[in-house]
Amino acid sequence: MRIDFNVKKQAKSVLMNHYGICIWLELIDRAIGWIVFGYYFYNVRTEIMLYGKKALLQSDVLLFLHISILIGYLIVRPLQVGVIDCLMHLEENDWSKRIAKAFDRTHYWRNVKTMFMKEFLIALYSLLFVVPGVVKNYQLYFVPFVLNEYEELTTKEVLNRSKEFTTDYKLDLFMFELSFIGWVLCGYLTHGVGDILYASPYYHLSVVELFRRFVDSYQGKKEESFV
Repeated sequence: MRIDFNVKKQAKSVLMNHYGICIWLELIDRAIGWIVFGYYFYNVRTEIMLYGKKALLQSDVLLFLHISILIGYLIVRPLQVGVIDCLMHLEENDWSKRIAKAFDRTHYWRNVKTMFMKEFLIALYSLLFVVPGVVKNYQLYFVPFVLNEYEELTTKEVLNRSKEFTTDYKLDLFMFELSFIGWVLCGYLTHGVGDILYASPYYHLSVVELFRRFVDSYQGKKEESFV
């Protein structure tokens, strides 16, 4: 299977049919990050204005940095998994239940642990050089999608399943993302408005459609192995 760029056409169709909820989910996905990190950078800027660069070493600034990182992993990342779950099941129109599911006792710590391991591994490989970090990023490209599609898998199995999906497709995934460069520039030129109102939902829905193709291909190979 090679990556079919027609998934972008399908994503456009889905976006037009569910535009309102897609924008709402996009805002939910960004809201907590805006509040937490916006408040952090506002405080850092204020401290620097008052005390200069020495403020970066002050205990209250470092404490808030650690709190921000903690909130990022304990709230923002599970929320992102929940939003992706909603995008994967837009036709069911139960977005509030799916976001709540990401935080229930059955799924919450699995989501936190898996998303942490994903970002930890990418950061670890990035220390070796830029290229290993990029390769690892594409290896783990589908982790939040696998979390939702295969709820029975453990963290290690989720990471490995994403690796299975992306074997021999890392360059294809890079080209797939590169095809959105025009929309990224549009987002920058409109100070993020175009990103929220179209580019980002369009991209995320395209990845959802792409993931479905990978799942179908994986299931097909699995069935063939039993024949």
